[in-house]
Amino acid sequence: PSAQPEAPAPHDGGRTFRLLFVGNISRRKGADMLPPIMEQLGDGYELSYTLGLRVKDPFADMPGMRRLGRLDHEGVRAEYRRADALLFPTRLEGLPLVAMEAMACGTPVVASDTGSLPEVIRHGETGMLCELNNASAFVEAIRLLHAQPQRLQQMQAAAILAAQQHFSLDRM
Repeated sequence: PSAQPEAPAPHDGGRTFRLLFVGNISRRKGADMLPPIMEQLGDGYELSYTLGLRVKDPFADMPGMRRLGRLDHEGVRAEYRRADALLFPTRLEGLPLVAMEAMACGTPVVASDTGSLPEVIRHGETGMLCELNNASAFVEAIRLLHAQPQRLQQMQAAAILAAQQHFSLDRM
């Protein structure tokens, strides 16, 4: 992420709520949770996703899901900034670079409450932490953010600040 992150455009509550998944399409990253989450969310939500190292797209025909293809660093930054929230239902995570990158771009993270994610994401401030393997918990958190645009804006600003204070290159 750039040194001077630009906050994403504020979500007004009326348009499609844009989610992003960045990573390998694997069970370890929780990619199998994406279809049930999107099915429960229904209309009004869009999930853009990368395939990571995979070539075959298991989600090609699923409504509300849009494959991004290969992105360079600038392309990933642009997608972070375009998204209202990063969806990160990972099951096993060491240092969550994707979460830190999203936050640096002003994108709150909706993630599993596992591994080191609670050390990176302040629940209710810079994102939402959800029970591991619980699609309904993710759906509830996402709907809450969609229904509360002002809260989402506060999280966007808090995410940038947290990334600058705790995860900047100088700090690291």
